[in-house]
Amino acid sequence: MWYEYLILGFVLSLGLTFLALKVFPKLGLLDFPQRYGLDRERIPYPGGLVILLLGCGMWLVGGKEFLKIIPAVLLIGLVSFVDDRRSISASLRLLVYFICGVWVFWSGVSIDFIGIPWRETNFELVNYFWLSLGATVLWIVVLQQAMNWFDGLKGLCTGVSGVGFLTLGVLGLVKPELFFDMSHAGLTVVNFYLAGVCLGGWWLYWKGKIILGDTGAQVLGFLLGVMAIWSGAKIMTLLIVLALPVIDFGLVVFRRVILEKRSMAIGDGGHLHHHLMRVLGGISNENKGKDGIVIYHSEKGEKRATVVLVGVTVLLGVIAVFLSGMVKMMALGVVVVCVVFVGGRFMMKR
Repeated sequence: MWYEYLILGFVLSLGLTFLALKVFPKLGLLDFPQRYGLDRERIPYPGGLVILLLGCGMWLVGGKEFLKIIPAVLLIGLVSFVDDRRSISASLRLLVYFICGVWVFWSGVSIDFIGIPWRETNFELVNYFWLSLGATVLWIVVLQQAMNWFDGLKGLCTGVSGVGFLTLGVLGLVKPELFFDMSHAGLTVVNFYLAGVCLGGWWLYWKGKIILGDTGAQVLGFLLGVMAIWSGAKIMTLLIVLALPVIDFGLVVFRRVILEKRSMAIGDGGHLHHHLMRVLGGISNENKGKDGIVIYHSEKGEKRATVVLVGVTVLLGVIAVFLSGMVKMMALGVVVVCVVFVGGRFMMKR
């Protein structure tokens, strides 16, 4: 049964994350608070190694067909781990992510059509090789970066990712065309398993006992992008569920590149979740990171903002599951307008 895989992922993640709390300090796997101007003890990091390990084990749950994407998962995890420890240039990391996207395409997981809800039909990409390749790689890479940039608060990325996988799993149960497709059974249980992996350690991430790092955020973003395609090109569905990180990605790129005329790879405290943290936390502490960028922090606001944003994502997941066609697209439009409006107001206050 599907819930057995959800529980399996949850228990394994919880157990291994607890183990990481004990083992990581002995291995010197701790974070670098001085990079962000924080005065506190170092915390086990990156917890994403647990996500990477359990993510690579999904073929044991879903079958050998999942082995074909494991090399890409491992490469992304390895590069992200090195970046967490020593920092790698953004251009090199981006090149690796594009290569992994191409690997997925050549493995047979590709966007073969784009739905046109107002005509209740699809635009087929099967006969347009470069369009299919471009759409597949761009979708995966953008979602990766969106989830990585959304990993700015404790427990936020794992919570939102867990809801994303859970939504894809539920779709496999409630949509007749997926439920009665025997070839889709493995995808459904893997989605539930990955949801459990994300949610199992969520409490420890949210409490600040361990930090996810790019190792976890990049791997989760990659797997979300791949599983959305593999689960029947549920791009629109996942766009609704992950509307917050995707729109945040777009707003941040626009602000950094167009308004501020600087590299979009240089981080700052201007994401949607940072603004919400300051609003919910009242007075915040001001810190300067290694690049001299001012970062505001509020412990109370951080936890509240994470709960709010994960809660909103759950609501979006419910909407995505029970709406279809043009109604789903209209719902996405409303979400985009609302988030852009709020994000724009925050942006103008900077």
